[in-house]
Amino acid sequence: MRRTIVSHYPDLKKTCVVVEQNEDISQIIQDLKDTLDPTKGFALAANQIGYYKRIFFFKIAKRMDPKTKEIEYDELVVINPEIIAREDKTINYKEGCLSLPGLRIDTDRYNFITVRFENEKREQSTAVMQNIEAMIWAHEVDHLNGILIMDRKHKAR
Repeated sequence: MRRTIVSHYPDLKKTCVVVEQNEDISQIIQDLKDTLDPTKGFALAANQIGYYKRIFFFKIAKRMDPKTKEIEYDELVVINPEIIAREDKTINYKEGCLSLPGLRIDTDRYNFITVRFENEKREQSTAVMQNIEAMIWAHEVDHLNGILIMDRKHKAR
């Protein structure tokens, strides 16, 4: 079921709770996918649609068709994410947010991060993210921690 993206500031500032191992989160996952699909966004955190659990849905650009310019994506459900290491170098991004339409803020984000998370099958994974993917990942983890882009203006995270 497609849900409305939350733009009510106090709700976005709530910290999300860890998803327990046996917890049924299938509806949250489906709602994240259904809600993000029609947007031009790359990721959506559970608290952006009213669930206060540590889950987000992430679309990673895989390739673009040179003729049609259509982009093919890998999709990833991220459960209980952690940033476990980061490089010292940061990059400045003009960041936007689906919950704050029309707002673009300069933020500094680490260019390389190492992350740990569970996937949709609840398997533990570790990955290295870089560039725009690292920025998006950090943005979504910030959401789960109740942090918005205006809280990050020129502060690396």
